[in-house]
Amino acid sequence: EVLGIRTDLAAPAGDVREAQARLAARKKSESQRAERLEWLAEQIADLEKLAPKAGEWVQLRSEREPLRHAVHLESAFREGAEALRDALRLVEDAHRAQARAAAILPAAQVEVDRTRSALLELEDLQALAQDQANRWSREGVDRIEALETRLAQFEKLARRHRCEPEELAGRLEALRREQDELNNHSSSLKELEGGLAKACEAYRASAEALHARRAGLVQPLEKDVHQRLGRLGMNGCRIQLRLAIAEEPSSPVLLAGLPVRVSPQGYSTVAIWIEPNVGEGFRPLAKIASGGELSRLMLAMQGAGMALGAGSRDPLVLVLDEVDAGIGGETAIAVGAAVRELGRSHQVLAVTHLAQVAARAEHHGQLRKEVNEGRTRSGLTWLAGDARVRELARLLSGHPDRPEAVAHARILLEGAVATPLLEVDGAAPVEGKRKRR
Repeated sequence: EVLGIRTDLAAPAGDVREAQARLAARKKSESQRAERLEWLAEQIADLEKLAPKAGEWVQLRSEREPLRHAVHLESAFREGAEALRDALRLVEDAHRAQARAAAILPAAQVEVDRTRSALLELEDLQALAQDQANRWSREGVDRIEALETRLAQFEKLARRHRCEPEELAGRLEALRREQDELNNHSSSLKELEGGLAKACEAYRASAEALHARRAGLVQPLEKDVHQRLGRLGMNGCRIQLRLAIAEEPSSPVLLAGLPVRVSPQGYSTVAIWIEPNVGEGFRPLAKIASGGELSRLMLAMQGAGMALGAGSRDPLVLVLDEVDAGIGGETAIAVGAAVRELGRSHQVLAVTHLAQVAARAEHHGQLRKEVNEGRTRSGLTWLAGDARVRELARLLSGHPDRPEAVAHARILLEGAVATPLLEVDGAAPVEGKRKRR
């Protein structure tokens, strides 16, 4: 929040950042896209020359194994064919001899028939052996040369593409898919640029409205804060709320030609300048304000913001240290009332040495330092009932048991409950859920 106004720019600012990142990534990818497509075309053309098929590598290797022994197979089958040819001549001689015997002795015809069957079987075996010998002598050598050539091409291409030979077919398909995706990308640069322009316009419109609301609150807040500071013992103090436009060189959102900040808080920045005393001149708050001044200024700012309906709507945890530094009397009572008012909407923890301020709290704790075994430790003890009254009496007089101090402490506690909250120019006290302090 700036000037206490809740912002609703998280979504528009996020949309701008996302659209800007997508466009930047796409522009970067576009510059690399042409190079990638050229590389893909070369790789695909290289693989398509081989035209590998799924499972082909394994099939080629299986076929090659027996072909490596083609010479030995041709020699063995040829020797077998020649031996069977010699056996045929011998069986033919035996068949003729048995036929002559059967002409004399008809009972010998059985041997003639069996020899004839053996002769036919040998003829078939010899023909098969001769065919195998011829096959391995002609086709075997040519085929193994073709297989070795193709397998070598697989291995060479696999080394070039840094994969296994059996993966070449899958790699070709993957490269083709990537090529198709790059050639048919759905979102164009123009679409992304249009999306960014739309997001920028939505953010700019919301941020301008927020900036205008903040600008309209500057003077009322300054006036209210000045009045509250007077009540808090800072009569001569003046503040200026300087509203400015934060530039961001890389921002796609332009305002009057200048790139402005993209943020959930909008492009406005607020600097608080302070003049502690009349005539000293305004300087940045962080450079000149003391701790007590900062605490009281925060009290005045928060109170003014809530009175104008512009304060933080979410409960905060506020720690006030020495908010009562250098004050007393009526000013201390006013500071206590301001702290109590702030406690209506927030959790407030105040460290104070003034009974007038402490009496306004709903809960009390006593801070103390102790030295134990050579080390200093701080501790807090919660107070209630008479212990609470006695501690206030101690703050008043230094003597927690002095009757008049105890009576004064009780009066302060009773008055804190009965006294209305701090009002400025008749403004009604801020109501809300009580918070523990």
